[in-house]
Amino acid sequence: MDEKTILANLEDLTADILFTEWKAGNIEYEKAENTGRLEYNKGKSWKEKIDKFYEDDDAAWDEAQYSDESALRNYIAQYKPRGRHIEEAKKAIDSLKEKEREREQAREDILDKLRQNLLSVTEIQNHLKNNTLRKSDIQELDIPDEVKQLCINYKSIDLKLGKTPESIPEGFTEVYLWGIPGSGKTCALSAILGTAERMGLLALGSGEGRGYAMKLKNIFDVDEDSNYAILPPPTPLEKTQYLPFTLRKKNESDARSVSLIELSGEIFKCFTFLANNSDSDQQLPSQIEDTFNTLTNYLQSKNRKIHFFFIDYDKGNKVDEDGIRQSDYLDAARLYFEENHIFDRTTDAIYIVLTKSDLLRCLPENLLNETRNYMTNRFDSFINTMRNICQRNVAGGQLYFEPFSIGEVFYKGICKFDESASKRIIEILMNRIQPAKKNLLEFLNK
Repeated sequence: MDEKTILANLEDLTADILFTEWKAGNIEYEKAENTGRLEYNKGKSWKEKIDKFYEDDDAAWDEAQYSDESALRNYIAQYKPRGRHIEEAKKAIDSLKEKEREREQAREDILDKLRQNLLSVTEIQNHLKNNTLRKSDIQELDIPDEVKQLCINYKSIDLKLGKTPESIPEGFTEVYLWGIPGSGKTCALSAILGTAERMGLLALGSGEGRGYAMKLKNIFDVDEDSNYAILPPPTPLEKTQYLPFTLRKKNESDARSVSLIELSGEIFKCFTFLANNSDSDQQLPSQIEDTFNTLTNYLQSKNRKIHFFFIDYDKGNKVDEDGIRQSDYLDAARLYFEENHIFDRTTDAIYIVLTKSDLLRCLPENLLNETRNYMTNRFDSFINTMRNICQRNVAGGQLYFEPFSIGEVFYKGICKFDESASKRIIEILMNRIQPAKKNLLEFLNK
């Protein structure tokens, strides 16, 4: 009924009918009351129904406002047009729709990054847990099945580092791996150790670094059926790791004894700190002072030494979270090397290794030249200093360049392993280090 009809028949309509018409928005209680023709008992009953309606309305809203779109729509359907919270419910629905659009867009962005190999495998795991990615999303990717399964079932590798010794035993060749945090040293070392073992050349020494080396070499434990592997996690920045091992060909009676030192990336932050505070009394932060002192002690030994400097191609010369570029770290190292005469006559060779060199996208026969050009063009100050050091102190006077790749990498944590670059580093060690009668393993096991 319309308002005019209701008012004309006010005496004949019951309180229930009037409440129903009021609830539908056809009549206002006050307008009927102001006519003076609304019976007292009828008006009182009608008013009680209205009060009860609003009481139920508030209770229904208290429940619906924290629920989903369906509950909000049910509230509107039940209490429109008289509900006090109808407009709030409509706004809440609009807000939910906007959030859903944002979620869909965010999910599409995640899927786009997944398809472009821009997510890390850890990020993929987090998205799977949060349901922003589904297993079916990964199964639909145009990538090898082995990679799909490793993405879905990924488990990070726990590498427990050993205690760093105060000094290196004398009489053995020391091999140093240098590089800023994230330069690829640990991946390279893992690949080299695993390849050396598969070639039948490797024997690990005893001591604090053995457990770390053992797990490290097993990461790239691949075979002809499946050459996919999960990459090792970054090692703690402040930790320098010592790994003793020998390399020996099957037909050799004497082994090459190696004291390998995987230097903490924090060392380069030490160099930067010292370069930036050379005119002040500031001291190295205590948490990295011990690491730096350990390195200084190692470098003063009389052992023969080979140095590998790892530079990350993918990192390039981008500014890191501290506002520092890879070239800045290398330049600070250059200053320290020059001022402290670090590389003396005990140095047998210095190699500049470009990790992720497969990203250069050049013909295999041009890879070495492209590596050399890349290094020289971007890190010329550091390269020139190292060349001068080699000319003054290293036999042959030559600075060497090496491209290095572990193979195609998926999601920053899985790779299709290619051992060719690892074999090249092993070849360098086999040629540079002479077999010795004095065996490192025998020395350590005494």
